[in-house]
Amino acid sequence: MNKGSKHPPASRYPLFDLRRSLLVPLLVASLFIVVLLWCWWWPVRTTTIYLARHAEKASGPPGNPSDPPLSPAGEARAQDLAHMLGDEGIEAIFVTNFQRTQQTAAPLAAATGITPIIYDAGSPAQAVDAILADHQGQRILVIGHSNTLDDLAAGLGAAGVPELGEQSFDRLFVIHRFGATPHLDRLRYGEETP
Repeated sequence: MNKGSKHPPASRYPLFDLRRSLLVPLLVASLFIVVLLWCWWWPVRTTTIYLARHAEKASGPPGNPSDPPLSPAGEARAQDLAHMLGDEGIEAIFVTNFQRTQQTAAPLAAATGITPIIYDAGSPAQAVDAILADHQGQRILVIGHSNTLDDLAAGLGAAGVPELGEQSFDRLFVIHRFGATPHLDRLRYGEETP
């Protein structure tokens, strides 16, 4: 510094001073763009899967006791599920080849105009494969059975879903998958069951 001068001496390279003065705003703008792109990409790549057991079933018709329809309590629960998920942006619904799963999903399918995809109840991996292959970044409802929800959740990377008891109908498991990393939420809906 020159004696008596309050300003540093001018650089011998004025272009370098200009680059240095633009560096901070340029870094801030770049960081802002990266954050915006990440915020845009996150919801597109997150797959949300809602897993529910079929609602309460009737005692069983005389004609086909292995495929009973829903009871009146089950029909009410199906309406509760449709009400709960009606504004969630469901894009696909998976049901098994049994009418109780199809009837559980029917109110939501009717409200959203979605035709449910039928998978074999004995092969939950079939639904898992279809979800992972064809429904990335979507919100999906899967209706299963007391002894298949744990297999479905495990196939989707979310361990810790127990096999449900015969009287447990109010559980709703929500799996959020960002890439291959799952996060599991446990919810209840409708009338409480054991």
